[in-house]
Amino acid sequence: MTYELPNPTSSHAVLIGAHEYSNLENLPSVQNNLVALADALSDVNVWGMPKGNIFTVEQPGTAKDILDAVIDAGRISTDTLLIYYAGHGLADEYTDELYLTLPRTIPFRLDTAFRYEYMRRWLTGPEISANRIAVILDCCWSGRALQGGMAAGDALADSAAVPGRCVLAASASTGKALAPPNETYTAFTGVLLEALTEGIPGAPGILSMETIYSFAHNRLSTQSRPLPELGSRGAAGSVFVARNLSKDRISPVPSVAVNSSRVRTEWPAGKIPARMGVVVHEILFKKYHPYMVDARVPQNETRREVRNARSSFGLDNLNEELIAAWAYGSGVIGAMLHPNSIAFTTRGMHCRDGSGNIFVPYEIFGECNFRAERPPGYNNQLLITGPGIQWSSLCAGDQDCLYIFSAINKIRDFLKGESP
Repeated sequence: MTYELPNPTSSHAVLIGAHEYSNLENLPSVQNNLVALADALSDVNVWGMPKGNIFTVEQPGTAKDILDAVIDAGRISTDTLLIYYAGHGLADEYTDELYLTLPRTIPFRLDTAFRYEYMRRWLTGPEISANRIAVILDCCWSGRALQGGMAAGDALADSAAVPGRCVLAASASTGKALAPPNETYTAFTGVLLEALTEGIPGAPGILSMETIYSFAHNRLSTQSRPLPELGSRGAAGSVFVARNLSKDRISPVPSVAVNSSRVRTEWPAGKIPARMGVVVHEILFKKYHPYMVDARVPQNETRREVRNARSSFGLDNLNEELIAAWAYGSGVIGAMLHPNSIAFTTRGMHCRDGSGNIFVPYEIFGECNFRAERPPGYNNQLLITGPGIQWSSLCAGDQDCLYIFSAINKIRDFLKGESP
């Protein structure tokens, strides 16, 4: 069987959590859950999802806050959509439906909570463009979510024939989840994070929802804690969410497979590592910089800044796509017209200043040296030397040059350390 990790740039996550309540017991560990899970999903070793693709809804004020985030993410995801909720769960004693609590939810007043059925309907509707959907619910009575249209035995779901949807619930439909007061994370999410950040021994090189469920079930059972449940229409084994970081995995860790028709980036076979686009994006955007233009997201391709960046570097006449463009120093940054600019594309790095241009293909990136110097009486300089390359560009300030120097060298180190 071929295992493919979903393309992180075409996938999105919605992380929802309530940790402080007006009328229910507080759950401080939920706040830790959200932070740690976002860090894990964005880690290039785990999945590498851009942080801009992770929507965190902490302390949602209304049901609309949750539903808006889910709908927005569902409409722009073309690969995998991951939805996570942690907090108190309530059950309707008349209909057995699951309700997700809000910070001001009043017990026995389900109209003050979020009805899970509303989210389920959207996730099975035609407006969701994601190919695969995984829902993770860490709350009491979360197993009741499996009674809806994404459950394994639901006849309506079977007749709809919508593949790639599954729900992982932290507890049974009649049970409570657990948030130990002296532990950093809730019981279920703690095990989930263990699977993501440490891996699962004896499992394949890429982790499916089904594999994570089995690991969590076994681990929690040995701790005499509430056991999770998994609902899917045979899809959980094909919904993948992470590389297996365990040294005792049973197959190699695969690279990202870019297979969405909406993602135009393609890497030359046998020359560039498959994760290059993700790595460049993560390194450049790890620290916020106001002069960045993110051209990796398909819907941004018509923005004026992106059009100007492509034109400035002559990419419209070349067989390559823009990953990110960066202008450093002062100038007309918003239009990407400043002479001191860098663009990362699917073929390499283009550099431009007032005196000329240079192109560094990824094939020789690992053999190049990138450094910053400050000659007496001059501004900082960005220096690039390599096979047939010798180029320098003045930088406007110390901080800009230091950041450029650090980012480019991290990209180079990645290329040197991973076989093409």
